[in-house]
Amino acid sequence: MLTKRVPLIVGWLGGFVIQALLRHWIWDVAIFSALGPMSGVAFVLYTNYMITDPGTTPSKGRNQFMFGSSVAMVYGVLMLFNVVYTLFFATTIVCGLRGAGWWVAHFRNRRKQGGGPVEVPSGQSGAPERPMGNEAVAA
Repeated sequence: MLTKRVPLIVGWLGGFVIQALLRHWIWDVAIFSALGPMSGVAFVLYTNYMITDPGTTPSKGRNQFMFGSSVAMVYGVLMLFNVVYTLFFATTIVCGLRGAGWWVAHFRNRRKQGGGPVEVPSGQSGAPERPMGNEAVAA
């Protein structure tokens, strides 16, 4: 409640249960094994402290929910490939994709506004001049 990340936690926990059920029904993973991590200390600490970090998660409720459920779905995919430390890799992948999306949006907006590369007036190189070759010895 203090971090105002309840939609994120709901998306994360709901998504985790959904991915566990999908893995159980489609890939015949034991339901107790798929839901088992939710009873561990690492899962509780991760849910309360890591995934709710205000510095790396969205601030709007809908975006928080999507972020939490995205982490859960990436977790499920990584579990299909038997990746270890899956909680942390899932968060890293979702944060990386989110950051890449922000960069793409930034460059699209910059292109729309005509803010391309800085133009240097003709006759000027844009870099500070420094002597080269024999000029350096003479100076």
